Amino acid sequence: MEINDIAIKIIILLIPGGITTVIIESLTIHKKWSEFKFVIYTILLGTFSYLSIQFVELLFELFKYIFISEKCKYEPRALKIWESINQNVGIPLNEILLACIMGIINGFVISAIIYYKIVFRIAKKLKVSSKYGEENLFSYLLNSNDVVEIYVRDIPNNLTYHGKIDSFSENDDSKEILLYNVKVYEYKTSTLLYEIDRLYLYKQKDELIIEVPKIERNEQ
Repeated sequence: MEINDIAIKIIILLIPGGITTVIIESLTIHKKWSEFKFVIYTILLGTFSYLSIQFVELLFELFKYIFISEKCKYEPRALKIWESINQNVGIPLNEILLACIMGIINGFVISAIIYYKIVFRIAKKLKVSSKYGEENLFSYLLNSNDVVEIYVRDIPNNLTYHGKIDSFSENDDSKEILLYNVKVYEYKTSTLLYEIDRLYLYKQKDELIIEVPKIERNEQ
């Protein structure tokens, strides 16, 4: 097999992992991944997709053996994909397609695990880590379910913005917040100046002060 054929084969085999990685990268909040980390995740998650299919195959054969016909031998089939990696055989496109479907499922499941911080919650329960997640405190605060409305202090311009969070983003130098149902106050006197439907704020990291109003809870 020529080098070009091997390269094409590797690219096709990595498609399921690439799909999973792109879904996770798009749906979760995290620091920007390097190209090296993206490739490593693609390889690992692609392997996980194929292993997931193999696991389903084992369960299906076991189900047939127990519930359908005990006369059948329990002989689970190994995926042809494992042979195609090391041997000069064709690529099983049907297994690639199944792995792509499994990759999509894995992408959403893993994204949910990251979003709900399941691993970190388990780690805290076991007292092996106090880390709250991959995102920084800015994203952690504004992503919290308890934080709906905020005060943004613009001290250099003597203004305070009070509104509900629509969306937000952050890069290495600045932070962006989109608020709705916004009230604008004079910072020093807290005098209401005007109200607007939406407000976009773009600030350098060291210029942004965010306060969360006290949440009133009705006690029963």
